Amino acid sequence: MRVLIYHNDAEQWRHILRERLPTAEIVVAKDSGNPQVDYLVAWKPPASVFDEQTALKGIVNLGAGVDALLQNPSLPRELPIVKLRDAGMGELIGDYARYGVLHFQRDFDRYRRQQATSEWREVPVVDKPDWPIGVLGLGAIGTRVAQMLAADGYPVLGWSRSPKQIDGLTCHHGDDGLDTLLR
Repeated sequence: MRVLIYHNDAEQWRHILRERLPTAEIVVAKDSGNPQVDYLVAWKPPASVFDEQTALKGIVNLGAGVDALLQNPSLPRELPIVKLRDAGMGELIGDYARYGVLHFQRDFDRYRRQQATSEWREVPVVDKPDWPIGVLGLGAIGTRVAQMLAADGYPVLGWSRSPKQIDGLTCHHGDDGLDTLLR
């Protein structure tokens, strides 16, 4: 089995794959000279890879979402795609979302402007229960983000294309659900 890696951290992935697939030949794109491979392990590979790699049996997508792959007109439609399900990103993105929500809920930009002019005036605080949050997309990462925000005390409304039931969240789905969430 031969595996081709397209990723900005390809050497780390080569090391990981060599440990887990000791009999496989692991090839990094920049070093490869384009030999035919069985599997592509990649994040946003160039469009040309599917024209060059005519013997692919499958793709392992190394990022959140496969939109970039699916938009590639050269992608063989019958080629199986395996996508990572969170891979630890939910917690990181959840922390980032919590930071952003707190930043706007507490109006930190106003405090920064006051600091620049050596002023100090209290800014009214909106309590968490009065600060509803909408999360669009309730896949593995969106669900984790929504759960983290709900655990912090915010009322969280989630939306997905298909129906979901997630403890602690008010879930909406489809076009009508999106309209409801945005009101």
